Amino acid sequence: MASKHTKSFKDSMEMASDLIYDFVCSPCQEDKLNTEAKYFCGDCSKYYCDKCLPFHSKILKQHTVLGRRDVDKWLGQGDALILCDLHPQEVIKLLCEDHAEMCCHLCVSLNHRMCRSISLISDLAKGVYKMADFKQLSSNVAKITTSLNQEREVRKKNQCSLKTSGKSMLTKITDLRKSLNQLLDELEKKTVKQMDSVLADLDVTLQKDIDSCALIHNQLNALLNTIKAQAKDNEPSSYNDFWMCEEKMAEANSLLQEMSTKPELTATFQSDTRVTQLLSNMHSLGKIQGYQESKKISEQIRPLPDKSRGFVVKNKSTFNVNIKQDTKTCDIMGITELPSGEIILLDTSNKRVKVLNKEYKVITQCDVLPKPEDICHVTGN
Repeated sequence: MASKHTKSFKDSMEMASDLIYDFVCSPCQEDKLNTEAKYFCGDCSKYYCDKCLPFHSKILKQHTVLGRRDVDKWLGQGDALILCDLHPQEVIKLLCEDHAEMCCHLCVSLNHRMCRSISLISDLAKGVYKMADFKQLSSNVAKITTSLNQEREVRKKNQCSLKTSGKSMLTKITDLRKSLNQLLDELEKKTVKQMDSVLADLDVTLQKDIDSCALIHNQLNALLNTIKAQAKDNEPSSYNDFWMCEEKMAEANSLLQEMSTKPELTATFQSDTRVTQLLSNMHSLGKIQGYQESKKISEQIRPLPDKSRGFVVKNKSTFNVNIKQDTKTCDIMGITELPSGEIILLDTSNKRVKVLNKEYKVITQCDVLPKPEDICHVTGN
């Protein structure tokens, strides 16, 4: 069933033709005729067709009449005209109530062909000044504009708060970078100190060999000079020096033999790739999260454990986990717990894994390969 607007639209279409014109002749429209206007009189603010214009021009010769070539000057005069966004050359004159859209006749032909409720705006506009909504338009617009202004101010304040937050976050980022630099500086100092210690130890070893070589070298030269300086008729004294020189050369050969087996001392640096790998895998120094105030929980960065935080020990107990098979003092290097509650200990010095019950008594044990370093629970029992 068509609405009353659809009926009025059909009645309007049946006045003269089934065409919808952008501009309808005003006198013809008053006589319920649908004729396309080709002229506009700005003094009368009315439109005229070819038949009505001669009568107008004969009576009102002083009026300025604009033709189709000046149609752009028609806009803004006479009836209010709104151009279609989709078809800029067409004027909006229809309302599709099915879609609540104002449209031109091309829009109706292309996009609203199946719509059941299409009306002429000129028909709908009759009595608009008496409508309650039209009378309250000013107050309603005032309320909306007030709300918009208030919301705009709130957003402006929010902008300022965001800028303040940005400065605060930048300060934290800078401080974090400084702390990282300090940590790296400390690591560098410790590494250099370790390097100096290693080089010093190696240098002491080399210096001992150098001093030993120099000592025997000087002793041999001294004995040889003594032998040369003695008179040839003093055979006992020369023999003694000769014997001492032979012993010293044997000592020198022994030292040379020992030193020949020693490898060349070197020192190298192997960087800890964990630092580089960690930094290369990171996309930023932290996570910047924007959130709405209405959200109860916002995703935040979990802080790293504070190594400087202290714990208070309330009580302490000591348990003996030595067994008869142990030959050394226990050296517990690893500990873990099974789902059933048993405690697993790794005794490195005795190369054993020991299982403790809930009273911390050894209930079973298992020997392991030499030099175990740690133990953990993977799955199962």
